[in-house]
Amino acid sequence: MHIFVIGAALVAIAAAPVTAAITDLSFHGTGVVTYSVSDPASGQFGPAVGKAVVIDVDIRLGTAAGDPADGYPPAPSNSFTGTYTMTPMMISDGYSSFDWTVSTADDASSLDPANEYTAGSVDFVHCHPTGFLLSHLGDPDGHAISNHSWSFDFGESPAMWGGTWRPDSIASSTPEPSSWAFLVAGFGLVGVAVRRRDGSAKGMIGA
Repeated sequence: MHIFVIGAALVAIAAAPVTAAITDLSFHGTGVVTYSVSDPASGQFGPAVGKAVVIDVDIRLGTAAGDPADGYPPAPSNSFTGTYTMTPMMISDGYSSFDWTVSTADDASSLDPANEYTAGSVDFVHCHPTGFLLSHLGDPDGHAISNHSWSFDFGESPAMWGGTWRPDSIASSTPEPSSWAFLVAGFGLVGVAVRRRDGSAKGMIGA
């Protein structure tokens, strides 16, 4: 009986709403180059206008580490609604990072911006990401991307290009392993208790 109660309690804990933090997001989609200004003098050439592109975005949100008073807000929970903003301090200290790649269909011009961004935010509605904005306005390279458009601006060079895109798949971090452990352990203990009870019942019938 005690084993059954313990097992049922573990199952209840695992089934309860988990306030796990959302720590990683990834987006994949397709787009097109809508403007392209090259600079032969500096050797900077953008893909041709109309060229199809494939875009992959990986966003690592902040962790709960650090003092919120110092600009380290905890990662959003899986029930979060609102805008989560990554501060420059978090990014420079490695708590948050962004990595995105734009590749042309023939992979002739693979563009991989540096992930040294100065600003970033992700919008959530009940933990579902609905939009994001990443930007790096440093010198010499400037990059920006949102869930609608992307652009490159090579500082002192007049070369710049960009376009539009639409994410076709979004993936987020999975539930915490501890939740699955509670669930498996709970059902295991419930099973043991049921088998013991069946065995006791059969023994009484045989007697």
